[in-house]
Amino acid sequence: MRLILSIFLFAPLIFGNQKITDPETGEEISLYNKSWAVIIGVNKYEHVKPLDYCVADATSIESLLIENFDFNPDNVLMLTNQEATLQGIRNAFAKIMKEAGKDDRVLIYFAGHGFTEDLPDGGEIGYLVPVDGKKEDAYLTCLPMEELRTVSQRSSARQVMFLVDACHGGLAAINTRSLDSNSKHYIKKIAGMKARQIISAGGKDDKVVEKAEWGHSAFTYKLIHGLKDGLADRDEDYIITASELYTFLRRSVTTLSGYVQTPRFNYLSNDEGEFVFILKKEEKSAITPTMTAVEDIASADKFGTLIINTIPSIARVSIDNKYIGDTPFEQLVSQGQYLFKIEKENYDPEITIISVKEGKEKTIEIPLSFSQLYKERTLKQYQARKKTRHLIRYGSLIMSLASAYYAVDRYQNAQSNFDKYINETNNDLIDQYYDDYLQNLHSSNIAAGVSVPFAITMGWTFVKPIELPEFMQ
Repeated sequence: MRLILSIFLFAPLIFGNQKITDPETGEEISLYNKSWAVIIGVNKYEHVKPLDYCVADATSIESLLIENFDFNPDNVLMLTNQEATLQGIRNAFAKIMKEAGKDDRVLIYFAGHGFTEDLPDGGEIGYLVPVDGKKEDAYLTCLPMEELRTVSQRSSARQVMFLVDACHGGLAAINTRSLDSNSKHYIKKIAGMKARQIISAGGKDDKVVEKAEWGHSAFTYKLIHGLKDGLADRDEDYIITASELYTFLRRSVTTLSGYVQTPRFNYLSNDEGEFVFILKKEEKSAITPTMTAVEDIASADKFGTLIINTIPSIARVSIDNKYIGDTPFEQLVSQGQYLFKIEKENYDPEITIISVKEGKEKTIEIPLSFSQLYKERTLKQYQARKKTRHLIRYGSLIMSLASAYYAVDRYQNAQSNFDKYINETNNDLIDQYYDDYLQNLHSSNIAAGVSVPFAITMGWTFVKPIELPEFMQ
């Protein structure tokens, strides 16, 4: 599967301290001290089929960062083909983690194969394939997608972002609520906060599209134009946030690919910051009317009714990170095309594009899927309860049988002592046999009484099964 992982792990690639002017206050804001990047492209694989444009993609991204976003070439680590071994990639990650400071950003771009491995218990693991990777030995030779989270967590850099041009699964995301873009001093806040974000080209069952006429995949082709030409700068403030970039990529890549791949955006931590690209005013390309029409077709004087339902309901609805209500949601909106984000605790966020026409009622029902993190946590809890139930069941069975056996044994001894008591003529022995009879009978009654609650408990474990997690029902 074609994979381009653009892991923009904010690192010291910038020539110096990068600053912008807050559009709200005019205040000069210091963004990052240095910017670092790891750029990886693999065409010629040792054990899997070769690819065509990965090295070209990586080279284009390197040029874009250096020429348009002031990344210092000395801080850009470039790995192509035979350099991009599993150990080589991890060494590059280790260097970034060691050298990137707390006010830096890191950007890592990977272009190559990726795939998803299904697990026996129903989970999945996503992998990036280095030049020496083998799918049949993925555990030993490939890079797990979850390792990207580890890399971001081990880095001191303020912000880490992954751009993954691949359709894959197996990466558990954090269900984080993003900061409202209408909040006061929004740019200053998101630039100053930590961020661990990832944009990928599609889900596990999507297909990555690449064409010779582009010289890139659809994702990288649009990524370059979105950043270089400023098409992703929706509010035209010369600042492109990760959310803005994703909004652009989701719309444009989905259309360009013929609707066979739809980019996804997730957080790898609970941080609310955003990676920020600063455009140079003298280099930003003019956006033609055609470009604007493709990206924004809303009409302020024509309205339609939009109804959004989710299964389950009571999900948070946002447009461009602006909270507008909960489902079931119904509102009169301007005609146009909108990108909605639907969020609910313990569920994967869903992002969908909805077109509303004048005078029409648009109803959409969105089934939400439990997040991988929630499923893994719930499954562990279920298995722990199941294990405890088995311990209670078989422990009760053993105790019930042991008590019953002891009760029968004591009863038999009591019967034997009673027979001796009846037949004995020696007065001293008569009293002893009778005392033994009473003692054994008493012990038998106690043991029988003890066995009953254990038997009831054991029966309860069969009658009252452990409820399966919702996603297993």
